[in-house]
Amino acid sequence: MTDIPIQQDNGNGNGDGIALRDEMAIKRTYLALERTLLSYLRTAMSLVLAGLTIVTLISQTWFVIVGFAIIPIGIALGIFGVVRAITVSKRITGDSNRLRYRESDCRESDNHDAPRR
Repeated sequence: MTDIPIQQDNGNGNGDGIALRDEMAIKRTYLALERTLLSYLRTAMSLVLAGLTIVTLISQTWFVIVGFAIIPIGIALGIFGVVRAITVSKRITGDSNRLRYRESDCRESDNHDAPRR
């Protein structure tokens, strides 16, 4: 997780609390991403185990075919969940860098006494 400098609202009405609100939103998004990844992995593991159980315990051909079909679906779901988590994590990191850039632009534009370049 990236560390973003946090500014707390000092009550002067300048909107200094925006950075804290954005930081908390990014942390909530990371936590939601972790929950989603764990859900993908839990479901994938359940499918693989269900497939293995069906293959080993039931000897009818029909069930063996279904069991062998469920195993690769579970593996594919696990891979999909990990790839999706990595992709979304990169997007979140990119968004947090943009937020940091925008905040610095706002602080510079609020300084009316500074000479313009």
